[in-house]
Amino acid sequence: MIEKILLSLFLTVLFLLYYVFEYLGPFGTCIGDDVDFNGGRHTLKRVLKAKRGFWRRFIYWDVRNKINKWHYFLFWSGLMSYTIFLIFLNIYVLFDLLYARICFLVFFGVNLTTVLCISLVRRNLYKGNVIRSKKKYRKKG
Repeated sequence: MIEKILLSLFLTVLFLLYYVFEYLGPFGTCIGDDVDFNGGRHTLKRVLKAKRGFWRRFIYWDVRNKINKWHYFLFWSGLMSYTIFLIFLNIYVLFDLLYARICFLVFFGVNLTTVLCISLVRRNLYKGNVIRSKKKYRKKG
């Protein structure tokens, strides 16, 4: 039983590091670019430096109106699928239940799909080192 608990703790720490890289990597880049494009160059840094609490900064609560709704939905679906698959992983490791293994694999697949989608969203923006400027995409009206 001690081995199962230690394995569960090890896997939890390992997947926590996985989510930190996921949060700082594709999600942080995509959301940061959205805020820069829609709200100004230094808006995200200014908002994140303000003393408003960890959770408001973690879920980008103060800049959510400057983020593309589809990208914010992918961020939330990635966060929720990560949380659920981590719970099912621990249930599977500790109690060795088949449905927990299946649910873990399903939610891990959903998490990987959201990471793939959010990574591919920015591919066209950075392809060929072309960064779009706000003046070029501004609506003429």
